[in-house]
Amino acid sequence: MLKSQIDPPGGQRPIGTRINLIYAVILIVFGLSVLSAASPSVEPLPGRDQGVYLYIGRGILQGGIPYRDFWDHKGPLIYYINALGLLLAGTSYWGVWFLEILALAVAATLSFRLLQKTFGNEPAFWGTMVWLAGLSAVLSMGNTVEEFALPLEFLQIYLVLTSLRAERAVPRYFLIGAVAGLAFLLRPNIVGIFLSICILSAWEFLSLGAKQKMDIALNLIAAAAGMGSMFLIAYGYLATQNAGGQFLDAAFTYNFVYSALEKKTWGAFLSALDRLPVLTTLAFGSWAGGFASLLARGEENPERRFIRLLVIALPVQLFFSLTSGRDYLHYFISWLPVMGLLAGLFASYFLRGFETLLQGRSWLYAMLLGICFLPFSASLGGVRLLAADLVKHGGLPDPNFNRSPSVRLIQSLQQASLDHQYFLFWGNEVEYNFILDRKAPSRFLYLTPLFTPSYATPAMANAFLLDIQMHQPLIVVDSGDSSARAFPFVQSSVDWTQYPAMLPVMDYLKQHYRVGGKIDVYEIFEPVP
Repeated sequence: MLKSQIDPPGGQRPIGTRINLIYAVILIVFGLSVLSAASPSVEPLPGRDQGVYLYIGRGILQGGIPYRDFWDHKGPLIYYINALGLLLAGTSYWGVWFLEILALAVAATLSFRLLQKTFGNEPAFWGTMVWLAGLSAVLSMGNTVEEFALPLEFLQIYLVLTSLRAERAVPRYFLIGAVAGLAFLLRPNIVGIFLSICILSAWEFLSLGAKQKMDIALNLIAAAAGMGSMFLIAYGYLATQNAGGQFLDAAFTYNFVYSALEKKTWGAFLSALDRLPVLTTLAFGSWAGGFASLLARGEENPERRFIRLLVIALPVQLFFSLTSGRDYLHYFISWLPVMGLLAGLFASYFLRGFETLLQGRSWLYAMLLGICFLPFSASLGGVRLLAADLVKHGGLPDPNFNRSPSVRLIQSLQQASLDHQYFLFWGNEVEYNFILDRKAPSRFLYLTPLFTPSYATPAMANAFLLDIQMHQPLIVVDSGDSSARAFPFVQSSVDWTQYPAMLPVMDYLKQHYRVGGKIDVYEIFEPVP
């Protein structure tokens, strides 16, 4: 087993027990600096996806049920995480941010422990640092399914690699499956680690004797049972709330249609390489080295099993993150666990290969630390802003919308929506419903599903129309956004007849709505008295 402890003359180790505390402090500071960029102080207005999660989370606290009362196509767990965060911190989303801190702390701890057990302290530190640096490049305002999946993915790897030392591995594999089931309930395609563990077990099944084959078969059955139990619990609950069918339709049927609409996989891959140049270079180099080491004959041990799992997991994770063919930054958070561990493997190769060079040279460690710090430099502004808010207010402040580019729109909508209980942003801007505390008029919180070919149906459009007729919402349209292309009052080169199911909605809006004002490119439409 590799142990990258670098001993200088005299036998005194420069990195010992006390240095672990220093490593921990540095990782905590860097982790918080990354997440500061997603705090309500820095991002007072949530992003599009985040606005949906927060709105549904608040709806859950008010008695609503995902899918039945609020249409969205993620797994149900993300909505309940947001509900818990809002429960912790009231009307703001500080509580959700604290849950992000907790998730990142667990992920970083598991990452460090995994690498430390196999390769030693230094590779554990550098591998964890590198993927934290990568997170700063793809965080995308935080509160994403991929971010909350990080501890679940690291935990699966930790459990499978420590299962060799367990007297009975079956309960541990059931737990692996249960954890994978939770990741699945965040979003169904976050199953790359679990599938990689299954492939690793299948390889071991083919290469070991009869007794071991039986043990592996039992482990796989236990893992499948663990994952299935999580899904059945979630589905069973939603089914009892008359939301089971809507859950399957939104989280599976829609996502299959959505994935087939746009296939720019190569462009998305190149975009990720551009965002994560250091991490991907180290990971791909380490993957090649690990693959080569597995081709050579060697004694089977935990380190070799670890490398084999990483070699399997990297292409699997790449495949699942690129299935949609889109280059949204948060999709690439799924790369971080495997690539971070591969970066730790690279560090172990480097430290072993340059042991003589590194002896007693603290300046070299300082230089490497400086290189890792560079990606965090962009987060320093967020750190300063967050610290200033905490000091000024003596605690957690309410979001300051004066810091948002949409401050004029927010102020105008706060005034315009006073006489309207229901509010609809024509497009995909549910975050305004959340911050204005105004209800969406329909379970279709945003319009994407109603304008998605091969998914939208006349029944969906009719249900939406009935909701508009019943609740008479204030409607805001961004005339510069492509999502407004089908709004009847906005000039567009798109032929509305390509959405035949929505034509009755268009006709109703033309007859019963009028322009009530304009803020920059945003037009406000009110019901005709």
